[in-house]
Amino acid sequence: MESGYLCRLAGAACALDSCGNGTREAGEGCEDGNHVSGDGCDETCTRVELGFDCPIDGAPCGAKACGDGIVAGLETCDDGNASDGDGCSRRCQLEAGWVCNLPNAPCTTTVCGDGVVEGTEQCDDGNDLPLDGCLLCQLELGWACPAGLPCYQTVCGDGVLEGAEQCDDNNPTGADGCDALCQRETGFACPTVAQACHQTVCGDGTREGDEACDDANLAAGDGCDPLCGVEPIYDCSNGVCTPTCGDGITLYPFEDCDDGNLTSGDGCSSLCTREPGWSCTDFSLSAPASIDVPIVVRDFRGYDEVGTGDGFINGNGHPDFQSYGCAIPTTGLVQPALSADGKPAFASLTGSNVCGQQLSSQASFEQWYRDTNQVNHTVVLTLALGQDLAADPTGRTYVYDSTNIGGFFPIDGLFYGNTPGNAHNFSFTTEFHAYFEYRGGETLNFNGDDDVWAFINGRLAVDLGGLHPPSGGSVTLSNTDDPSLGLVYDPRFDIFEGGIYEIAFFHAERHTSGSNYTLTLAGFVNTGITFCDAVCGDGFLRGTEQCDDGNLDPGDGCSATCTLEPRPDCGNNQLDAGEACDDGNIVASDDCTNQCQLALCGDHVVWAGFEECDDGNAVDSDLCTNACTLPICGDGVVGPGETCDDGVNNGSYGSCTWDCARPTAHCGDGIVDTLNNELCDDGVNDGLYGTCNADCSLAARCGDGHIDTAYGEGCDDANTTYGDGCNGVCLVEVGWQCVGEASVCTPIN
Repeated sequence: MESGYLCRLAGAACALDSCGNGTREAGEGCEDGNHVSGDGCDETCTRVELGFDCPIDGAPCGAKACGDGIVAGLETCDDGNASDGDGCSRRCQLEAGWVCNLPNAPCTTTVCGDGVVEGTEQCDDGNDLPLDGCLLCQLELGWACPAGLPCYQTVCGDGVLEGAEQCDDNNPTGADGCDALCQRETGFACPTVAQACHQTVCGDGTREGDEACDDANLAAGDGCDPLCGVEPIYDCSNGVCTPTCGDGITLYPFEDCDDGNLTSGDGCSSLCTREPGWSCTDFSLSAPASIDVPIVVRDFRGYDEVGTGDGFINGNGHPDFQSYGCAIPTTGLVQPALSADGKPAFASLTGSNVCGQQLSSQASFEQWYRDTNQVNHTVVLTLALGQDLAADPTGRTYVYDSTNIGGFFPIDGLFYGNTPGNAHNFSFTTEFHAYFEYRGGETLNFNGDDDVWAFINGRLAVDLGGLHPPSGGSVTLSNTDDPSLGLVYDPRFDIFEGGIYEIAFFHAERHTSGSNYTLTLAGFVNTGITFCDAVCGDGFLRGTEQCDDGNLDPGDGCSATCTLEPRPDCGNNQLDAGEACDDGNIVASDDCTNQCQLALCGDHVVWAGFEECDDGNAVDSDLCTNACTLPICGDGVVGPGETCDDGVNNGSYGSCTWDCARPTAHCGDGIVDTLNNELCDDGVNDGLYGTCNADCSLAARCGDGHIDTAYGEGCDDANTTYGDGCNGVCLVEVGWQCVGEASVCTPIN
């Protein structure tokens, strides 16, 4: 093979080697910006490697599924399950104090100070003394601790990479890419030890140094931002980053609507275009009067509750709730960036220490925003933010103010019930995630209690931790052009004008002294989930309409709001002609409707106490299932915002991830999974000649030992080698004769 070319298939034409340029070209199955195998995309950019997923060109590949027993991407372990507390977390990250030596096998505990380097330990010198090279089993800067040997001080600038050094360019000076402590400086790459570092160039198509991606341009909003950081909510699987239809985020002008599903017939089609006969929220033309933000609420028991069973830990409720106290917020309880799984990361028990301890332990804090069996219960509700035209005549400011409704108590009477001795259910956490197109000048304000943390693009923006009375915090995003970029840029959150970014908001109600929650979002709401309502009076029965007779006249059986009016004689407690029941009332939502028909799922009327919803259609993947229940992850139905839900959701082969975000490794995903007995998987699996069968076995092909005359084969010697009589496309070569299956070829004398 000549230099600069790749020959991917025997018998096929070679092509110029474009692998590693950050842009997926014809013939490439992936493109991660390098020529290295073992990182998800092989060294020729031909195929995605087993256990990996490579959705964004020029960016590192990630793991296909945590719990599949394959350590891939950013995974540091994979013990074959997606559970926390066993050494390998449900995000496949090695947990402190554990070692996971083998994939798809149980982890074991480690002991710092036993002289054995295991798990997350970088060193273990058998003691806990500082300044000897190894502290808490982590390397100290300027030291190296070879396995089985004493630690020693390293010499930065000697051209040898060792110990805690990230680089060594053969000199001890900084400002050249490798600083005086041999730590790589921001904006540089140091690929070769003892040689000079060089500045990285975002937009050159080569990912190196701190770059998370490089798509060969400096545009924001295309999946890779102008500083080569990965932007969220894009589908880059086809080489071009586009908004994902069905993710519940309407991104104009690319999408006309997005209602969180790929179902047509509900106002927003499977292609994210509007359907006739529906009135849909339009975030591009005018801001709606209110927006509904999905909010996750988790219920806990307070520490002063005593008992056993669900919600109790060692005889009491959760140690962080109904505990501690302070008159002002405590900062510094969480780290300045979200964790790998998008949650606040523990930093300290005392934070700024204005009132001492505010948390009982890191382990207890990590239960706040994660579903934990026998510790909390979870429900997804909506938070309705109303338009504040008085404060902002443009209509782009929205407010939720719990003082208007007597406090913030979203789960009264649910799960563990109202807190003993109180009229409300205290001790809960909330979180929500929303996306916005950054334009500059957006403002977030919050006032309430207790802990509140807001993150923009994964970076901490509001820090009101600890127990405290109602307190306020705010952040305003930069509205100033960066002269070097020519567009608005806020370096605090690494966001660029025109890019799509996430707001993540986390809150905890931890004491029965009160519960208040006032949130103001100014300028953020220019994307969102589309809500479509049928147009009442157009003569077409759609959505939640119970009827539509083509007018808005009352008294004709169908009201001006398209609800059924009671039929004559219904409610007289007598069974008249055409009636299936008559309970003496005209209540539509009991077991005998105001049409005097027995209530059933699919009649457009919510049967109180039995149905959660009733949209009168047979679509199982919209906002109301065919069982008249609200969709949730794990119900076995792919609902709004979900891409996979088989009711198992354990991350195993052929299943779905625990959060319903995507399917796990399966036949048909385009990756040959030999661990699960796949022989072939081209992602199409249509059984055509030379491809793969639907069960991931090999379809008929040249080299299978069978002569397929229908496909032009003249021989088949069970290989695709040239020069042995039967060539690479299963034709008899000149001067040879071939007989039988598998063909035996001999030269003609």
